[in-house]
Amino acid sequence: MFLFLLDKLPREIVIEIALFEGRITRAYLRDYVCQLYARVYKNYFGYKYTLKVICGGVTDPDNRFDRMSALPFYTAWSTVWRRVHPECVKRRKPRSYMRPFGKLVPQKRLIEERIRIEKRLERFFRPIRRHTENGAFRGMIIF
Repeated sequence: MFLFLLDKLPREIVIEIALFEGRITRAYLRDYVCQLYARVYKNYFGYKYTLKVICGGVTDPDNRFDRMSALPFYTAWSTVWRRVHPECVKRRKPRSYMRPFGKLVPQKRLIEERIRIEKRLERFFRPIRRHTENGAFRGMIIF
C-alpha cells in the first residue's frame, strides 16, 4: 500500500505518512484488543460486546455513529485489565488485521502510538476524588 513511496521518499517519512493516515494504527489496535479473550469483554460489558463489535466489524445500518471511535477506549481498558489479570491474555497473538500492512511500521513505533493514546485516556481508569458542591465525585474505576 505505502511500499511504492519507499522508492521516492525516506523510510522515516513514509512511516509518518502511514501513521497519520491511520489504517495501520487502527489495525494494530484491533490486534491488540483481540489479544484478550472475548469472554472478558462479554463478562464486563455485556453479552453483545463480542470482538467483532469491539473492533468495529459491525456496521450500523443507520450510520448513526462510527464504531471505530470507541477503539482507543477499548485499547486503554485492555491495558488496564492486562495489568490486573495477565491470565486473560491469549498465548497465541492474533495478527489478522496487521497482515495486509506487513512490516512497514516497526513494532516499537506502534507501541509508542498505543501508549500515547492510553495516556490521553488514563484519567478515566484511575480513582479520582474531587470535592464538588454535591459531595465527593469518584472517577471511573474498572475493578
